Amino acid sequence: MPLPSSPNQISASQIKSEFGKKPNSDWKIGDYRRTVNKGEIEWPVDDGIPTSGTISFSDFHGKQHNIVIVLSGGQTYRKKILNDYESIDSTAFRGTGSGTRKTSKNIVYVNRVIGSSQGSRNKCALRTGTKDNWFGGDPNGGKILIRIGSSGGLYGAGGDGGLGGTEEEKGDDGENGTSALGLEVNVESITIDDGGVIHAGGGGGAGGGGAREDSSGKVRRAGGGGGGGGAGLPPGEKGGIRKKDNQSEGGSGEDGELTSGGAGGNGGNNDDEAFGGGGGGGGTVDGSGNAGGGGEKGGAEAGDGEDGNGSNGKGGDGGAGDDEGDGGAGDTNGGEGGEGGYAITRNSGISEPTILGETSEVKGDTGQYGVD
Repeated sequence: MPLPSSPNQISASQIKSEFGKKPNSDWKIGDYRRTVNKGEIEWPVDDGIPTSGTISFSDFHGKQHNIVIVLSGGQTYRKKILNDYESIDSTAFRGTGSGTRKTSKNIVYVNRVIGSSQGSRNKCALRTGTKDNWFGGDPNGGKILIRIGSSGGLYGAGGDGGLGGTEEEKGDDGENGTSALGLEVNVESITIDDGGVIHAGGGGGAGGGGAREDSSGKVRRAGGGGGGGGAGLPPGEKGGIRKKDNQSEGGSGEDGELTSGGAGGNGGNNDDEAFGGGGGGGGTVDGSGNAGGGGEKGGAEAGDGEDGNGSNGKGGDGGAGDDEGDGGAGDTNGGEGGEGGYAITRNSGISEPTILGETSEVKGDTGQYGVD
């Protein structure tokens, strides 16, 4: 835990107890004038302790042993900090086990891209683990800080778009997006460096409805367009179409991308008598300009697919089909767009962390929604 703050005196034994002692050497204060290179960053023994020049006992007021845990390099999916780190090191001369973490400042440096997987909205790209994982119980002055580096990104997965409908089956709902960061233990702060991101996954757009028209004894069907995939890692896949005899097929949606939702497919048009609804666009949290556009209705009173939402990640709803004329034999509604995931979600009893740095790059909802 932190050493006494000023103006309290600090002894050599207190410093040695907190930071350990250089092996095979007599204790001297100059041994703490050092850095440890991890994740291409030079980490001091603690912030404010000199790394060169004069060092004195007063430099240790309020300082605490640091452990640096690095996750870096490339792209991966669904990680847990203490299971999947690249390195874990003391910046001074102590160990890194749970008994030491219990009293230390534990800095998690994430400088890699981590995606999630599809499923429940609270399925997370990166999970912290619980206090039992970290400390073997309650901490004793220990704390956890997370830093997302300039090449770091946590992304929820995008939801798949829904299938377009027929006159008998409405358009399918889009699937929900999933989440970026899940807190299962109290985290004091989360700092986002320039270039780092924490983005929720966007929901998939819904499929449009279909229609049928039977005037003059001729069967005419029109299918609904498929929904667009939501933005995320992995991005949501496009929604396809349902085929039937005598049907003007709607168009499939488009796949989502990392930060863009896919467009919804257009509805079918059968002889200007039966019209399919457009598929909804995929959602994104990266700005309204990157949400997928809704597919166009087949014509007449059929519904356009809704655009995906660019701020909360919701996929667009599918448009309804329409059976035109006296021989109308039925039409169906479009589905409902999937919900966006969460940027940061935490378990019940876990406090809200302080967000520092590039706070605008935390895109998506945050709160106590559980962690999967």
